[in-house]
Amino acid sequence: MPSVEEIKRIRKMIWEKKPDLVISRVPKPTLERFKKLANDEFAGDYGMALKWCFDYSTLIYPSLIDIVSILNEHETRIAKLEGKPSQRKIRLLSGKVLEVNRNE
Repeated sequence: MPSVEEIKRIRKMIWEKKPDLVISRVPKPTLERFKKLANDEFAGDYGMALKWCFDYSTLIYPSLIDIVSILNEHETRIAKLEGKPSQRKIRLLSGKVLEVNRNE
């Protein structure tokens, strides 16, 4: 049975350990872009690069949603006036192509 001092020492070691993060199933192009960002801007510090991505996205994302909504609405109106099909293709970072209705 460990002594009280030994338990306190082990507990202190556990609580002082820096947290780790493991992320799986990331598309290769996205992973390469993230690594490049981390190496170029944050001296290879993936934690700070992730923090920057998160902070940047939470500041910018609400505005982008509004802008995208307005642009989609204008695109739909123009497509109706020009008689163009109601489908458009979107290419994701992974290379996958999605077909989306303009009304969505």
